[in-house]
Amino acid sequence: MKIVYESSCNTMIIDPTSAKVLELLINLSDPKSNDTLFGAINRTKTKSGYVILRSNILQASFKT
Repeated sequence: MKIVYESSCNTMIIDPTSAKVLELLINLSDPKSNDTLFGAINRTKTKSGYVILRSNILQASFKT
């Protein structure tokens, strides 16, 4: 197994409160609803795809 360290200097971590208010993953009025950013773009077929998409939403990359 090879482990590679990558710094997080080109990422933005969204705090839990902001993620909740922006309804990125969970709809505040109906937690079972898919009316969220994640629900709108989630077309994943595998568990790993689901985890990667969720991670990308909460830890977004950006270019400077």
